Amino acid sequence: MSKRPIVYIILSLAFLSLVSCENRPVTTYVLDEVLQQYADSLARSHTDVIKLDLRQLTRSKWDSVLVLSPYVPASNVRALDIANYAAIREAVNTQAFQESTATLAFVQQGSYVAYAVVSRNPISFVNIPIGVKAQFVWLTRKDCDNLYVRKCTIATGTYNQVEHIVPNAKPNQAKASLDKQGEATELAWKN
Repeated sequence: MSKRPIVYIILSLAFLSLVSCENRPVTTYVLDEVLQQYADSLARSHTDVIKLDLRQLTRSKWDSVLVLSPYVPASNVRALDIANYAAIREAVNTQAFQESTATLAFVQQGSYVAYAVVSRNPISFVNIPIGVKAQFVWLTRKDCDNLYVRKCTIATGTYNQVEHIVPNAKPNQAKASLDKQGEATELAWKN
């Protein structure tokens, strides 16, 4: 018996597994209504901050979230070491030209499993962590445990933004922690 048919079968199976991994469908979430409920709850509350639980917003299993800011170049996202970029390509290409939205890309073990394009109103995801002007931010599940929605008032009105708040930290320690994480995030997308 020739070994060639066996080699062809093994190579064919390997190729099919690579192709199926690249084209694995992802779940699309529409989160604007739920985020509006968070904003409404914050508006009715006597506090300026409420906890945001991303796990309750999605049914997919994920270990991290990539938050894409407006105008993020698709080439920066494509360059990340994530297996199935094709699954979110359309959302990323759209985000490259949108100022009014952010895209949340949920990742599990190096592959995209879900995404949501969310409006910056009623809640903006764009400034995570505070003070960092990166085009995207990578959040682990542990980081997501410390996400809060803060009501912010400026001269032109009130808006709500998502912030990463370090628990039990003094204000300067929390900002230093965020800046340190932000520096690492910025370096990750620039390299």
